[in-house]
Amino acid sequence: MSQRLSQIAFSVSDLRRSHQWYQDLFGFTPAGGTESFKGKACSTVQGIPGARTTCWWLLDTQEQFQIELFEYDRPLSRPLPDDWRMCDIGYNLVGIHVPDFDAALQRAERLGANLYGDVVGQPGQRRACLRDPD
Repeated sequence: MSQRLSQIAFSVSDLRRSHQWYQDLFGFTPAGGTESFKGKACSTVQGIPGARTTCWWLLDTQEQFQIELFEYDRPLSRPLPDDWRMCDIGYNLVGIHVPDFDAALQRAERLGANLYGDVVGQPGQRRACLRDPD
């Protein structure tokens, strides 16, 4: 039996904006959320005393897989510094396969997602790098 990912979680600064971005760009489906991740359970899992978050989930077409977006109500998150570089600790990368690459690039452009570098690869194997709102 092969191993499969079941969840990817992102801490975001604006839950509504990020939730909408992942829906609009990739077509992920909203799957509810919770504002009850707080108190001792949240502090224990996050390792942050007094932490409170709001979490919303998105689904793709794979069985038993979700993207979790969470925004801290307490403590407030610190944005990445202006001089943050990909080689700094905290670098993350997620690859997402899309059925129509050109349409996804057009949606990314419409959403203001700037590409990092050029599109590379042959037709059917192309890839591009971009950043989400956070």
